[in-house]
Amino acid sequence: MRRPHPAAVSFLFLTITLSAMTHPQQERDLKRYVQGGTFELHIFQDDPQSYAAKHDSILDFLWTNWQLRRLAYMFVKRYPIDQPPNTTYYYLEPDNEGTWHLLMRIERLEPDPKHAKRVRHVTEELHVYQLQRAELKKDAQDNWILIPPNDKRDRGTYALVISDKNGKSLGYQ
Repeated sequence: MRRPHPAAVSFLFLTITLSAMTHPQQERDLKRYVQGGTFELHIFQDDPQSYAAKHDSILDFLWTNWQLRRLAYMFVKRYPIDQPPNTTYYYLEPDNEGTWHLLMRIERLEPDPKHAKRVRHVTEELHVYQLQRAELKKDAQDNWILIPPNDKRDRGTYALVISDKNGKSLGYQ
């Protein structure tokens, strides 16, 4: 039996991978969700005002729909300088047990550590159960200064601090 050419196998793998990356929403009825748009962030390539405006729109969409407990989704594709692009799919929805949360599905291609000339598709999921606004600067002990949920704030004046079901910090947006 003739073996396929390695380039053909790599092309097929990349085609299947990219196809899977473009359709992660198949398990949801997205017609029921508020659509937040698709954003492309070219880190250190977009002009600072454009980048900030996009980033602020993302945070505002997530915070507003989190507060209102509205089904919502958006896609953000980031283009770092030193890494391949990655895409984060944000879904505001109840989990399998009915608890409100934010699912962040992050998909990227990265070099395969076992095969130097290949890439592999990596998917990481973060399940966020606490989403809080915080001041852009931290206190003297390097803790986030949380903003009360009902305080009115302008876009660009806060970060979103995210935590898992046990209250463990997952970082910030």
